[in-house]
Amino acid sequence: MTSYNRTIIVNANSIDKIDDTMESNDFTVTVPQVNIPRGATIVLDGAICEERSAGSDSVIELSNQNVSEQKKYTSSWQMLEIRYYLNNASFNSISQPCIQSNYVSLLADTRTPPQWIDAEYFPNEMVYCIPYKGISVPIDQISGPIPLLYNVADPHPIPANYGSWNFSGRGVWAYDNPTFIEWDLTANLGQGGFVNIGGFFIADPVTPPTNINHEENGAGFAGMVGIKSALKKNMPDSSKYTYMKSGYLGPDIQDTSMPANINQWVSELQLYTDFIEIDMSKDLLETPDEINLLINNKLQGSEINSDNNLEKVMAHTRQWNLNYSTPNLYPEGSLQEVTNISSKTLINIPANFQTTETSKVYGNGFFVKDSDRWIGGNDFLKLCNYRLTLNNINYTNVEGNNPEDNYKALVPITEWNTMFNHNAGDDSKFSRLFPAINAFSIVNNENWIYPFYISAPELVTFQFIDDAPPNWDIQGITGFERINTDTSRVTITNTNNVFFMEHGVGLTPAPGEVIQYRMCRYGYKDGKTIINMYPAVNDGARVTATSTIPDFYFYFGKDFVNQTNLEIVSYETEISYLLTFGFNGVAGPLRQREDVIINGLPYYKMDGSTGGGRLADENINLTIGGKVIGTAEVDEFLCIPERYLIPSNIKTRGIYTTRSISRVESFFRKNEKYAGNKKTFIEQQNDNENWYIDLDLGFADDFNNAMSNFMSSKSTGIPIGAGPTDFTIYNEQQNFSLIPPYYSPITSKNRYVIANPIDNGNVGFNFRDPLSIYPISRYASMGVNYRTNENYIRVHSRYFDGLRNAQVSNANMNVDFIESDIFNGTSRMRCHPMIEFNFDGMFLSAQRKNLAVAECNVGDAQATLAFFNFKPTFKGDGKTSVLYDLNKLDTETNWRQSFRLLHCVPFGFDPASTTNPFMNSANLNQTTSVNPILEAKNFYSNRTIGLVDNQPTEVELPSYSDNICFSGRVEDYIPYIYIGATVPTLGFSNSRMEFTNMYTPRKFNAWDSNGSGNPNLGLNICFFNDPTPFFPMLNNTFGSVPAIGPAPNNSAVPSAINQPADFQQVRNKGICDSLSGIGIENLYVRDEGSYGTNPDDDGVLLCIIDNLDKTYNFDGCMFNLFGFALRQFKPYYGLSYNRYSQSNYNNIDDLKYSGINFFTVNSFINQSNVQNMSIFGPNYLATIPSGITTIPNPPAVAAQPEYGLGYIGFQPSTIQVSTDRIRAEDLASKLQNAFYMVYTNLPNSRYITNNSELNIIGTFYRQYKSGNFYFTYPQSYSKTITKEFNLSSIRVSILNSNGRPAENLGNKVSCFFKISIPTVLPAMQEEEVEQYQEATENPKPLKFENPLDDLREEEFESIERTAILTGMPLMDVNPVEVGIAVKGVEDFGSSAVVAPEASQDVMAQVIQSEANIALRSSIDFANTLLAGAPGLLERNDPAVQNILAEARPRVEKMVAEQRERERNLPVAKEAKAEAEKPEQKDED
Repeated sequence: MTSYNRTIIVNANSIDKIDDTMESNDFTVTVPQVNIPRGATIVLDGAICEERSAGSDSVIELSNQNVSEQKKYTSSWQMLEIRYYLNNASFNSISQPCIQSNYVSLLADTRTPPQWIDAEYFPNEMVYCIPYKGISVPIDQISGPIPLLYNVADPHPIPANYGSWNFSGRGVWAYDNPTFIEWDLTANLGQGGFVNIGGFFIADPVTPPTNINHEENGAGFAGMVGIKSALKKNMPDSSKYTYMKSGYLGPDIQDTSMPANINQWVSELQLYTDFIEIDMSKDLLETPDEINLLINNKLQGSEINSDNNLEKVMAHTRQWNLNYSTPNLYPEGSLQEVTNISSKTLINIPANFQTTETSKVYGNGFFVKDSDRWIGGNDFLKLCNYRLTLNNINYTNVEGNNPEDNYKALVPITEWNTMFNHNAGDDSKFSRLFPAINAFSIVNNENWIYPFYISAPELVTFQFIDDAPPNWDIQGITGFERINTDTSRVTITNTNNVFFMEHGVGLTPAPGEVIQYRMCRYGYKDGKTIINMYPAVNDGARVTATSTIPDFYFYFGKDFVNQTNLEIVSYETEISYLLTFGFNGVAGPLRQREDVIINGLPYYKMDGSTGGGRLADENINLTIGGKVIGTAEVDEFLCIPERYLIPSNIKTRGIYTTRSISRVESFFRKNEKYAGNKKTFIEQQNDNENWYIDLDLGFADDFNNAMSNFMSSKSTGIPIGAGPTDFTIYNEQQNFSLIPPYYSPITSKNRYVIANPIDNGNVGFNFRDPLSIYPISRYASMGVNYRTNENYIRVHSRYFDGLRNAQVSNANMNVDFIESDIFNGTSRMRCHPMIEFNFDGMFLSAQRKNLAVAECNVGDAQATLAFFNFKPTFKGDGKTSVLYDLNKLDTETNWRQSFRLLHCVPFGFDPASTTNPFMNSANLNQTTSVNPILEAKNFYSNRTIGLVDNQPTEVELPSYSDNICFSGRVEDYIPYIYIGATVPTLGFSNSRMEFTNMYTPRKFNAWDSNGSGNPNLGLNICFFNDPTPFFPMLNNTFGSVPAIGPAPNNSAVPSAINQPADFQQVRNKGICDSLSGIGIENLYVRDEGSYGTNPDDDGVLLCIIDNLDKTYNFDGCMFNLFGFALRQFKPYYGLSYNRYSQSNYNNIDDLKYSGINFFTVNSFINQSNVQNMSIFGPNYLATIPSGITTIPNPPAVAAQPEYGLGYIGFQPSTIQVSTDRIRAEDLASKLQNAFYMVYTNLPNSRYITNNSELNIIGTFYRQYKSGNFYFTYPQSYSKTITKEFNLSSIRVSILNSNGRPAENLGNKVSCFFKISIPTVLPAMQEEEVEQYQEATENPKPLKFENPLDDLREEEFESIERTAILTGMPLMDVNPVEVGIAVKGVEDFGSSAVVAPEASQDVMAQVIQSEANIALRSSIDFANTLLAGAPGLLERNDPAVQNILAEARPRVEKMVAEQRERERNLPVAKEAKAEAEKPEQKDED
């Protein structure tokens, strides 16, 4: 006999699948029935699959399946949240505060009868600045000539109407809606007319004004021309201002966004964002170029006149006329849609304050410079002005604590009325509407309890009620007294000015006993003030402490007032001892002194200051209103140490705690900065002690800051004609602030004054310098002899354990105090002891939010929040420099940070544009020509330039925009602009994905070329010193506002008083290469089972990166596969208004706040451009004058390229630029699965993956490819069959490495299975040899009517015969499995359902198999069935259970019959053997 392996090759090809609905990654094919005996082996002999990625190395593979079990989101879907910004280039924006000063011409009424005659308004009377709500305080009441007239004595009280704005309510720090020249049908006795023209009034410097309200403002804007920013601080600089969501009502309006459930709260003020959905579910295998094309179609999804955009752009097509009878003077149908192209990245928004929203300034078209500051700051500002919803019906209005409920008790009523200017109205109402510092102080070595201080005239005695301390009790002493040197109670000098009172123990000691003494000083324990008692000796001249360690203490806080008992505590034993006391032998309660209270936080008074002191008006020399005051030269600066507790009026406890904490958290987290020295991001995040936030102080007065800049052009000496005085505001700070009405109304001309050398220092028209003493705001110039131009306070923003070592005194600061000069403010001070702090309760909430806040209270009033000062605000004598650089505090000798802070000074966030800039969208273009009835003209100076020296001549004349006339009606302008990026692009370059062009570039335009048709028109440029903004900065350099027209018509006199100022437009001081743009604010991913398209939809997940730099919902998503890291979209640090630069983007070093904090780009500018920026200066010739014969002739090269080593200076110049880019950190991930797994229903070896077993016969790696196919060679392992089975069909599934079906296969998949069957070939019998030879000689072909059926029938007969002869059991299967098969065959076509999971291909197999085949090959069938419907038998499904119940009796019957056959099998075999015995022949 011969042994050999019989080999069968089976090809399972997806083309031959038994059902066309099957996919190429999961299909079943039928094969001829073949018996696979035990001992056979099966191996995957090869596989090949069609896939496009095999034909290209650059294809990127995406998936519609979740990345993993843990990362439940796909890589085929990403959503971008887009934010928008407008550059402060003043092309289409107006930086606030703004002002308009124009020439306006109104022709006579052409109707019959005419209602008006010709009128002209010159720039000195056509002035308008958007006012605050209510009454804007006229500048002539706080500066300029009128206050000086009233200032007959110095200082003086401001006129009573100065405080009138107190009665206007909450709106005193918010803009009102601007007014415009309008057509009013009710004017002129119902005949109609133009209103809001002119009305500007400048007070005469000698004659008191006749305007009762002294309102220095015009009636309204005359169209849009000539509107300029009035602050140099906010001049054009191309910084990015973020577009805010519409609906905001302003900083003064109550915030109603706080729901009952704090977890549902979102900030009232928010960014405007939109969402771009990138769905690549049908484009899972694409090249980078194709992916970019598809995504860019989403980014640039341009639509013409889209109704889906924010605004439908409408404008008038016809000119208005007085003869039209329509209410707005336009003909019917004049308003038509303007053709526009828009998309998700290019949106239309309102402009020119022409929004339908309640607020025209803060509504749609509102842009802020620092978006985080505005959003978080508004949350903080409204801590004292929001509505708290308690449930769906009830709510409560939340304001700040009323100072009259607690702090008023600290101050004698006469002092309170003086401090809080009670005559001005309700002193408490105004201070409750915003966060305010609530603080009073005392001198540190002065006791605040009467008669518990050194100079008190009474003798104070203390008597122990029960036991005395041991060292006293031994002597039989029952108490102690406060002592002095003699009966007149003259004070004993205390030691080194730190201790402030002395106590002797028992004045009548026993013989030989020595009087015990104690020195006392303030201490601090558990948030409360204590008195520490130190052992001391008396040498007859002074009492001196003998130890630096106290032995007793007692609490000395708010509970001490009105008490008659005193409880002292031993530090050693913590045992308390109770005493009662009295004075002059009469028992009585302790009470507060009336002469120790200092207004506000501790401060330091600089030398030379003769004003200030404890109160705002406490001086000497002059009596006003019954109060002795004198010349006020105030130089007082905040002087508090690190971790000094700053109390506020912000409510906490009860219903307020979580709300207050959440709003503080919003402000702090969005605006905190790191000042430590840690190098890694995680270290920096864990270094809580070195995180801080800057808090604004006071409110700037935008209205008067704008008006003062304009009015400064009228500066002159007194008397009139003495000569011009320059009061131009050269630097950026502004001096006018909103003065709370409860501040003392005291002014002084010795305030911010820059003396004029003409006329002995009489300054005349000084509209720069307010005369009040404490008009504090962030950028106000404070002080007289010593100044600061910045006023802010820094507090810790994050919790750390060291906060419990809080400070309430400045006694230990490194400051040169003068202890004897108490009232000059140079003494050590401390927070008033009545203000107590609680750490435990508040810290629990604050610690969870990682916030540095504590709780404070006075008396039984509502608890409020307290904050911890970050670094000392003063050092040394404070005179040498005004420096508060955190990097230099350790090396500097002197600095001062902020001016003195009075009680109830606003702090936190100042909504004025002076402090926190904002701007509004604007458009100067009209759709029709100007109607000459109402024209507006901007004005400039017209100065002749010398041809030789290129310098202006002495002659200056006003020049109006005569050749560019504008309408005086705002309705004639297109009230819309678009913002965003024109060509935002995702590209692929040098093997990496990159974003470019996320902005609208500054292009070289016709204005730049003077209308010459320059070939450079349309080029992307970077403009340095750009002089072309249409809404520029007002710049007054000398002269004044024109009061007449230009010569010769109105005979303007050059350079005379009241003649034209040099109103040259201030050039853009930044890099002007961008007008607007977009950024990526957030990214989202989606679960494969979700169809959500909004952030709040189920299955849509925000991509997050936490403070530990750990990423969530991003790894494996689309943009991560493109090579981007989430940190690239979410920078570590930065500010929203900064320019993008590759050098400082995403830095964590010293440049971390010089970059931008969101994902965007601008043009590429770096040192490679430097030589292009070197140009010839204005000292060179601009043109070649005639008559010059010098050889060589000097060329006309002024402002032309030099390409040297110089600079651009301040001349306008442009260079051509291209976009910068943000490139992906990594190469794109192309193939997400390195190999495929081949899953079959054939018996296989154990394959374990992902903590589970799969029926995997082999794998093939995606490294072997040809054309569009991946292929694999024969596998190195095989499966040996241990139990015989019948093979009639094969199911093939191609799986990814994660066990999920492969998604990206083509239609052609083929697997080759090699089956090796060991076979023994017996030796041939003689008869067989003869038959073989005969067959060889006369071959005959095999014939089958139906080859497959005949072969199958023959095969089963052979199998059955073999089984009977060999005894192989035919029914070695689970009866339940067979029952399912039988039932499936019987019920096919009926309403019965096998199971919801049973796929059609499995049912088809059941149907095509006959019952006897199913029984005969039950093992194979059961495997097929179970492979096709995993978990079928395990399901607790009624349909399945019914099938099992019905099938079970028949199955059991068949099993019994089979077992009977098996029992009879030996008998049958024996009978067969007997029958086959050869007959025994008779030997005979």
